[in-house]
Formats: sequence, C-alpha cells, structure tokens
Amino acid sequence: MTETSTDKDEFALSIGSLTYGPYGVGRRKGRAIFVPMTAPGDEARVRIVEERKNYALGEVAQLIKPSPLRQTPPCPYFGPCGSCPWQHVAYSTQLASKGKNVEDALRRIGKLEGFELLPIIRSPREYHYRRRLRLQIDGQRRVGFYRAFSHELIEIDSCLIADPSVDHHLTHAKTWAGELKTRLHEIEIIRGDQSEEIVLVGQTERDFCAEDEIVSASFLTQHPEISGLILFGRGWRRS
Repeated sequence: MTETSTDKDEFALSIGSLTYGPYGVGRRKGRAIFVPMTAPGDEARVRIVEERKNYALGEVAQLIKPSPLRQTPPCPYFGPCGSCPWQHVAYSTQLASKGKNVEDALRRIGKLEGFELLPIIRSPREYHYRRRLRLQIDGQRRVGFYRAFSHELIEIDSCLIADPSVDHHLTHAKTWAGELKTRLHEIEIIRGDQSEEIVLVGQTERDFCAEDEIVSASFLTQHPEISGLILFGRGWRRS
C-alpha cells in the first residue's frame, strides 16, 4: 500500500481486502483503516470519521481509481439498505474474500495451523435463492430492512436475493401486517424446502388482539396461496 497526503484531513489509500460487513480495508502507516462500500484494488482519498484503539473507520472523499473487481450493484436499494453490502463487487471476489476471512479467523483468532481450507462451493444462483426473508416493521407499519448500523428503516418493495415465490409474497406480508390490530415489529416470509408452501410469521412485543383471529382468517380466505399464518409475542402464540 502506498500513501501520500496533501491535506491533513484526507489521504490516499489503497484498499487491499474486504472484511465483515460493508468494509474494505487499507493500511496507513501499518494501521488498518476500514472504509465502507470500497473494493479490493480501489484507490481512494479517505478521511477518518472515527478513531478506535487499534484501527480507524474512514469514508471515501474521492474515488481516484475504481477497482477492476467492481460491478454495478443490481439491487435498487444497495447502499441505503444494510443488507448485501458486497453487491458492488464481482461474485468470484466475494467468494474469495469470504474464504480469506474464514482462514484469517482460524489462524489469527483460533490459533490453528496446518489445516486445509476447502474452497467455498459456488452457488448456481447469485440471486433469487433465499427461501426465508426476515423483514423489520417500523411505527408507520412500513416494511423493509434497517440501514447499516442503525434502526432507520429502508422500505422495500422487492428483494433481489429472495426466491421468486418469497419475493412475490412480500406485498401480501405488507398487507397482513397493515391489517392486523396487533402492531408487529418483524415479519418473516418462509417457503418450504420441499414445496411451494408459503407461511407468514409475525412477531410483536405487545399483547395479542383478539380481533386478529378474524382479520387473519379473512386474509387467508382472500389469499389461498398462503398456507398459514403464525403470530407470536412474549408468552403467547397464535397460528
């Protein structure tokens, strides 16, 4: 890594690797600098936003030279949404980075040596593979994912990594959550491993509202393609 500086608040940084979460990592004078939404091979001007004991968190002030490993993120929610933080990097690079992170954890944290790390098995589908989608719900009953490192909700209408049948029922999950008298804070859309059956699971911190027995029965009548509904809170469960 080479580093030059013409400004006391900004400096040039080469990103060498990806680590857990949304961060790429470069080194400045031997110290690790974690910079979100960067890719291995990026050359960027970076400013420090938070100092830690053994490392620092930075942000990109200017992307000087984008890495050839970058790709255009296909998801319209990429960036604000806290999920899937590596979509701007080619899938082969994602797999290599995951393998390197596992090996590093085993050696550096686990103190293991002399092992052979088998290669990660590449999925035949980079997208549209998840049979279970867990979504957050805010006080306005909007449904989506949290922004990275916050509880600010990013509302979504579709999810690129969800199985098509799961993604199709995201609208129905929103409808059920909106009709319930019981306020939910989380909802899951689950597809069976061996079938197309779909179940919606709602979670709340509140008491069960008896009217929701009728609401849920009516919802299932209107949406016969949904196999079941589960609603639960502290110490109670309805299905």
